[in-house]
Amino acid sequence: MAEANNSFEQMVSARIPIADFRARNKQPTLHSALYMPVFEAYKSPYAPNLYSEYQPSDLLDAKRYLADKSSWK
Repeated sequence: MAEANNSFEQMVSARIPIADFRARNKQPTLHSALYMPVFEAYKSPYAPNLYSEYQPSDLLDAKRYLADKSSWK
């Protein structure tokens, strides 16, 4: 693994042997029964396809457009 050669913040680079990592490590098994109530209770702040009617021209226009469209009030 690459290490910095002094105590100051700096960029370091190293090769990551991802194939070896994937051979030794498996994705964890998540039990959806534990998390599904949380996902089902979540309400997105904005409706789907919100930009299908109008495409904002810049960030300020998007802010104005979204100002009254949030379901989180």
